[in-house]
Amino acid sequence: MFKRKIGYLGFVGFLGFFAFRFFSTHDIAHLSYLAYLGFFAYFWIAKIEVSIPDERYYEDAKTAKAFVGNVAVFEMIALFIIGTLLPTIRENLIVGISICFASLLIAYAVKLYNLEER
Repeated sequence: MFKRKIGYLGFVGFLGFFAFRFFSTHDIAHLSYLAYLGFFAYFWIAKIEVSIPDERYYEDAKTAKAFVGNVAVFEMIALFIIGTLLPTIRENLIVGISICFASLLIAYAVKLYNLEER
């Protein structure tokens, strides 16, 4: 019962479209709303039919977490290099962090969904 209701958290992802306010106000802080796009991952998580998690589910979750860990390392390296080499962009790194956060949540959900559906 709880598993089906968790899919409704995906609608919180529409708050990420508040980032379009940036084009009218030109305030860089509005781009931090992009982190809310990560909630769209709950649409994939809700599609997984697991009433009682078994060994396969735990193994797939571990594999998905390992995949996302590798992606996170590459994203952190990219942000570090951008922040080090381009000092004018440092104050705008919150945008990159928001995008990385959303992409990691979505990557985990998609990878777990693909592993469970095979």
